[in-house]
Amino acid sequence: SSSSATPSITAIGTYNLVVTDPINQCTNSTSFTVSYSDGTLTPVWNETFEDIFDGTQTDNGSTAWSVDISKMQTVNLSAYSGESGTPYYFEVRNNKLIAKTTRGEVIWRSQPVNISTAGQVKVLVDMTGEGSLNDNTDCGADCFDYDYIKLFYKLNGGPEIPFSVNGDIPGKVVLDSTEASTGIISGSTIQIIIKAYNTGNNEIFYFDNIRVAKVEQGSASTAISAVSSGALTCLNGAVTLSASPILDGVTYNWTGPGAITNPTASSIVVSVGGTYTLNFSGTTGCSSGGFVDVVVVENRTAPAGVIAQVSGPITCSNNNVTLIGSISGNPSGLTYQWSGPGVIVQPSSLNASVSTPGTYTLTVTDASNGCFTTATVDVTQDLSAPEGVTATSSAVLTCSTTSSNLVAATTTTGVTYLWTGPGTITNATSATASVSAPG
Repeated sequence: SSSSATPSITAIGTYNLVVTDPINQCTNSTSFTVSYSDGTLTPVWNETFEDIFDGTQTDNGSTAWSVDISKMQTVNLSAYSGESGTPYYFEVRNNKLIAKTTRGEVIWRSQPVNISTAGQVKVLVDMTGEGSLNDNTDCGADCFDYDYIKLFYKLNGGPEIPFSVNGDIPGKVVLDSTEASTGIISGSTIQIIIKAYNTGNNEIFYFDNIRVAKVEQGSASTAISAVSSGALTCLNGAVTLSASPILDGVTYNWTGPGAITNPTASSIVVSVGGTYTLNFSGTTGCSSGGFVDVVVVENRTAPAGVIAQVSGPITCSNNNVTLIGSISGNPSGLTYQWSGPGVIVQPSSLNASVSTPGTYTLTVTDASNGCFTTATVDVTQDLSAPEGVTATSSAVLTCSTTSSNLVAATTTTGVTYLWTGPGTITNATSATASVSAPG
């Protein structure tokens, strides 16, 4: 037994509560049944605000609800004289219930929801907020900068019961919350109440998926599985293996191909692929023991067949050359990056252009796993001019000698020639040319 209003228990069964008034010793009693749960929630009543027109403040359909805006814009509004004309509302817009710049408490109430045949249920609310929200303190009805969301429910038509207590404020939730829920509840009917208050002209609360869900019961032989957080890749060198669900009174022991730190924990981190086995045994009836395997997949294959080539050397006539990359099969999902000593035009393409000699590296990366392969190519240059170049004339032009041969010579083989000058040149692209004009 316990004299606490909130005792902790570890066994299933029906628990009886007796509440005594110390002044007159009068009592009242109730009971609550605790059972196993597999964590599954089945909707009993769910308001998603889908197919509801913008501006709606009352719904009389299968998920009926209404709003109370009688206190909207009732605080000392002189503090907001510089924000006159700011839109304010508490209604459905864009398939959400939205409270904007209420400057007074607004209330949303669901219909009483029948839960008599659902057994044990929970109430859940999705919510977000934006703007300069401030939930530091509850500073009263005439407060200009305090914002809040308070969540309550009524069980069997009784008094409002807060979802939780944040500090000394019943029902108040932290404003950066994204979901709020009650504990497990049972009864005949339940009604959900949302109270909201915001002040600034940019402050908005959004509510969605306001729901009552049945907590599905599990069994004493709840199945345990093992799951992996993902695959091993070049970017992700380790993954987490976890037992699910984690049950009280169950011991674990992991075995597998890789080193395992703390193998008796419910979750482990491994860095080697392969099949891992989770052995488990129970002492509380939640699991009688057994084992389950989980496969850790390795995806650490780098791109194959990467080749880097160059179109030729840098020369006096060709000062830009092309870097040429290739890969076997041209698979998709790859990225390319050239690096090297000079400026590279289009460095993230298979083919790039450079004008500086040196060693260039092509890195090909598989975007799906971060693995990469590199290949290098040397860019050379040949800027050597022909050596030992001489030019002579066979004769001096006179009245009787009207032409002369120009003779070129060089110690470099394989060269080409081009004569230019003031007169007509015969055989201008030969080593020996003929001219008839001085110059």
